Amino acid sequence: MGGVATPVRGLAMLALLTVAGVVLFHPSFDAPFQFDDHHSIRENPNLRDLGRVPSFLADATAFSGESDRAMYRPLLLASYAVGWAISGEAQWAASLHLVNVLLHVAVSWLVWALVQYGVERSGNSTFAVLAGIGFLLHPVASETALYISARSESMSTLFMLASLLAWRRAQRPGSLLLFVLALGCKSTAIVTPVLLWGVDRILPTSSVRGESGLRPWGPFGVAVITYLVWMQHLIESSLIQQRVRSLLEQIAVQMDAWVYQLKLLLIPHPLSVIHPIDTVSPGWTQLLAFLMLLSAAALLVRRRLGWQLGVVLVPLIIPSVIPLHTVVSEHRLYPVLAIGFVVVGLEMSRREIGTLGPDILTRGQRAVAAVLFILWAGLAASQAGEWSTELGIWRKATALAPASGRAHEFHADALRRHGQPTAALAAYRTAGRLYGGRLELQLSIGGILLQENRLEEAESLMAALQSQYPTDPRVLYNLALARRPREPKAALELLEQVVSAKPRWKEAVMARALLLEELGHRDRAAEGLQTALRQTPGWIDGWVNLGFVAARSGRFAAARRAWLAADSLAPGLPMIQQNFAELTRIEAASSAHQAIPEVSEQLERGSRE
Repeated sequence: MGGVATPVRGLAMLALLTVAGVVLFHPSFDAPFQFDDHHSIRENPNLRDLGRVPSFLADATAFSGESDRAMYRPLLLASYAVGWAISGEAQWAASLHLVNVLLHVAVSWLVWALVQYGVERSGNSTFAVLAGIGFLLHPVASETALYISARSESMSTLFMLASLLAWRRAQRPGSLLLFVLALGCKSTAIVTPVLLWGVDRILPTSSVRGESGLRPWGPFGVAVITYLVWMQHLIESSLIQQRVRSLLEQIAVQMDAWVYQLKLLLIPHPLSVIHPIDTVSPGWTQLLAFLMLLSAAALLVRRRLGWQLGVVLVPLIIPSVIPLHTVVSEHRLYPVLAIGFVVVGLEMSRREIGTLGPDILTRGQRAVAAVLFILWAGLAASQAGEWSTELGIWRKATALAPASGRAHEFHADALRRHGQPTAALAAYRTAGRLYGGRLELQLSIGGILLQENRLEEAESLMAALQSQYPTDPRVLYNLALARRPREPKAALELLEQVVSAKPRWKEAVMARALLLEELGHRDRAAEGLQTALRQTPGWIDGWVNLGFVAARSGRFAAARRAWLAADSLAPGLPMIQQNFAELTRIEAASSAHQAIPEVSEQLERGSRE
């Protein structure tokens, strides 16, 4: 396996990795949207219009269908939007899963390329191949390949490693550009310059020879400062300000988390979307973990191994500082794992040169590598099977972390989406006992009570929440829905407050419009929908219901215009075609007043649907 990385060798390696990746992860091609995929992709109207792609550069709220979940990942969002434009709605999830697997293959190829470039002069490519295949198969990397929303990790890691490869080849402008692209996928890529510096420090030959001082790093510093200023402009409050936990708690929990994550990298079992570390409170375990890490750092700080470990762990800096709800997440370990395989591959190649000679492994080493790869492939394939169903991953999460309120909450979300409201309600209440009655959980419980038409229970719960959160739009919205059948005017007053506070909340705008029409204020209902549609012209349901309101008011030309707008957004929608046919029948009728009552009944049914 000797020789330099010729184009033919590179293509052969890419083909090998592609075949292995597709065979291993193909069950995901039939998998549904999971977890955060729902709010950030499936329910995100911003992704269904390629004309909005340029706005992703200046609108952090485009990240989600829920505008309060702002994140700045323009390149990631663009990849989703292009996928929708190419595949269409029906095949969108499958195409996104396919691209995720191919991105994992591309990152694996870059792992190979970085190790190969580091040992080109020796002609030793054995460990480059092992590093690329090993990373592809490693079970901890499988979540990123299987979970669509984890694409932020694979894309940012792809550009991060590409930036490193360009840097090692002394291609400074290319390295800088790739760093900027990485930032467009996820903010954690901001540590890339530290990674470049660290790799230069541990490799025997520096890539910055002939360049003095800080000069090579100047453009990277400018990029970092510009990015931080722009982020502050777009997102006024940072995650650190959310006070998920105190500084002392964050330090204590992270000490335990680091030990747990290192163990997970070395022994990737058990794997889950939620790990039990999330529920551990500060105590002796964290103190022991802190002392272990401190001792290890003291022993390794002046040794080559210490520098290597430091470089590998660079991507964990940002997640460790920011107090996130989920402390341990396998996809956050993705860049750590990739850099780890690069460093280990380079180190093993360096040690073999001059001892066994290039491309020589002992029989024992080959056996160990084969067994390890088979075990990893088996675990990764098992992950692919588990991630093929949404309920499966959350059943496993609640079994592995039974004391995690988040695991039960997300299991309840999945049960609710799969039409199991009774089981979902029980899971939400379990999460509530573990969480201490968080507002989001109470709102979810209220939503199920409304769905089950248990209006008195829902109203009682929402009224109690209103006393604690008197201006929260979500509480007011659910309280309005509970009161609507008995007190429609009181419900309308609540909905007016909600729409005033959140004018782009489509469900609230729709509920207000339908209630206004029910109370005989059709002009106000139409006006409210028109205002919302000026702000969100891609809102299909808004156009459809504006047409219903207009038609029931006898303004058939306005109804036709509204449905034409809806049809342009979703061509061939059966309900719209039926309404067009009905309007044509009305316009052809000899007496409009004879047709209108029959039409109104049909349109009323369409509105409810």
